[in-house]
Amino acid sequence: MRRMRDAQRNGQRERRMIRIRASVSGGVTGSRQSWLKSNGEIREFESLTEAKQVAAELTATMKGPAGVTIR
Repeated sequence: MRRMRDAQRNGQRERRMIRIRASVSGGVTGSRQSWLKSNGEIREFESLTEAKQVAAELTATMKGPAGVTIR
């Protein structure tokens, strides 16, 4: 039983997913950071290219007085 759990954990470690972190600075609340989420779940990408594309799209659409960084 323990070997099966260890194998599952190792498999999860091998499957590295790429995440996007959004940072906002300025405004009333100051600076804050969070993982990009969709419906309350952290979005994960299998390729760096896909993650960079989504981050670029979000950066282009984010407007306002606060500084926004998507990476």
